[in-house]
This record gives sequence, C-alpha cells and structure tokens, in this order.
Amino acid sequence: KEIIEILDIQNPEQVESIFLALGYYIKFLHKHIIEDLDHVWSYWQPLLSHSNDYIKEFAAESFSFIVRKLDQKQLSKRIPKLMICKDEENFDNFKSGVAKIFSDSIKSSGTNFHSKTEGFLSIL
Repeated sequence: KEIIEILDIQNPEQVESIFLALGYYIKFLHKHIIEDLDHVWSYWQPLLSHSNDYIKEFAAESFSFIVRKLDQKQLSKRIPKLMICKDEENFDNFKSGVAKIFSDSIKSSGTNFHSKTEGFLSIL
C-alpha cells in the first residue's frame, strides 16, 4: 500500500524511478520474494488494481517474472491465491491486471510459449 501512496502518476520521472526500483527489486531478490510471496502480493495488489493502465500493466509484467520462476508445486499453491481480490471497489481493474499476469506468464520470446505454459494452464 505504501508504494501506491507515494506514486504520483502526474510525475512521469517519479513513476519511472519507482518502476525501475521495483524492477531491480524483482530481478535481484526473486528467490526471497518467492519465499514470502503472500506478503509481497499484498503490496502488489493495489498496483494491479490501479485505474491507470500503464501502472497496472507494469505491475502485471513484473509480477509475471515471479510467476514464471515458480515450480509446479508452488504454482498450484499460489495461483488460486492470486485470483482473490481484497479490494472490491477496484475489482474490474484487478481482474484485468491478473489476466495480464497470466497472459504474460505463458508468453515467451517471439511467437513461442514459455516452457511452463502447459503446467500453468493445467492449474487454471
């Protein structure tokens, strides 16, 4: 929630700096994030529920990196939890953000699917 409170979408430099920091956070600390995914998810949900499409898409793209790092057992445990919206007021935004996570999680480079797509889709 703190991330969303300092995010000023009228200030593009600030938005870029925050997203750059979050990107590095995910890239370098993904193993620790996976260990405490429920806690991190509670901070990510407001970003996915944001009314600004740019913020919502960045949040989804960056979190899909984490989802692709999960093994099959972790996926089957975590995916159902990712679909629970705790902010009913922004449910439509949240729903499109989670859909973006799922679509980005199965994408790979070019026209290919990610290697974990079959296991991921079997859970959905």
